[in-house]
Amino acid sequence: MTKRLLLANSRLLLFAILMSACIKSNLPADFYGTWTVVAHREPGISAMNRDELNAWLGKKLHFSILKASLPSESCEFPVYNSETMTLQEFQSEFHFMPTSLDYTGRIIEIINISCKNAAWAAPGSTLIWLEKERLYMIWDGVFFRLQKQ
Repeated sequence: MTKRLLLANSRLLLFAILMSACIKSNLPADFYGTWTVVAHREPGISAMNRDELNAWLGKKLHFSILKASLPSESCEFPVYNSETMTLQEFQSEFHFMPTSLDYTGRIIEIINISCKNAAWAAPGSTLIWLEKERLYMIWDGVFFRLQKQ
């Protein structure tokens, strides 16, 4: 009987933690789910050649409260940190104008994923949310367009 009670309490605690994470999240509701790399743009010099760039096409990324799965690795219980930038702040940070991504808005949302309470340096750990279902990942100086599945 004690094992059953402990298991039930553990499930209830996990449910409460997950629900609080959902409530506290300031990410767009459409963010969570599976995304596929469908295109890329290089604003200048990239560390990748054309074959390496094209090898990214079709790769999948998955984001949920429980796990972030990127092309090269995954993280259980990721932390998604979101910040907004103006167009000028974005250009200063990334040396690339958002208008080159066909974006005409004024505010850009940057999503950084942390894993195990530390910054995560993996392809897909820094994302740019422009608007509904317009997500880019940045890696080696390349902006990869992601499409929601």
